[in-house]
Amino acid sequence: NLAIQAGAEIGFSATELLGCPRQMRLKSHNAYYEKPTALYRMNRGTGYHAMLSAAAGSGFISEETLKWRFTYRGRSILLVGTPDLIEWTPKGWYITDYKVTGKAPFGRKTMRCPHCANDLIKDGARDYYCQSCKVQVKNRHAERVYIPAQARSSHVMQVNLYALLIEKNIADLKKRIPYATNMFAGAQIVYLPDDKPMRCEAGLDRNAAMAFLKARLTDLLSDDLPGVIE
Repeated sequence: NLAIQAGAEIGFSATELLGCPRQMRLKSHNAYYEKPTALYRMNRGTGYHAMLSAAAGSGFISEETLKWRFTYRGRSILLVGTPDLIEWTPKGWYITDYKVTGKAPFGRKTMRCPHCANDLIKDGARDYYCQSCKVQVKNRHAERVYIPAQARSSHVMQVNLYALLIEKNIADLKKRIPYATNMFAGAQIVYLPDDKPMRCEAGLDRNAAMAFLKARLTDLLSDDLPGVIE
């Protein structure tokens, strides 16, 4: 309906583009149902998002749908997305997306080679082996490194698509924040498991987002059914 109202032939949400294009095409042509367990997860996430949106306060733009209509390969496309929270900072726009999950990313400790800094694999009870240098590394010589939790790649791409939508809606956003520009300060994914939140920074890359968008639209608009994602 949003696509028709905007004068576009077909519409996609940023979230839809993150999924399997083959599955999306099959769902559009075949009846299917959601498992009750999936519906519980969706309702739980909706409740969390509603509470967080209400607590956002002034100075933030929360749960507002952004739209971008454009032409790709002769087709009129509408892309929509609803960032959980965006704010204007002295360094630019900052995007926050919340993820209600049963299993948040976590940091890990690893052993690194003192020669090449690549990860080591266990070699016996105490020693390690470097596949790059092809040498054994004694436990006392290995470098102990902590790697912080990393946002999942699909979630990183989601906030990158939101950044594109903010850029394309800057004229309307400037009506509310006159001094805003197309600059971005960054983004974060906040995971909300059952115990405690986990915050992960998400890098923004406009070129990567555009390349992903074009690749997904190419698959979805093709006459042939997209292949299975490995």
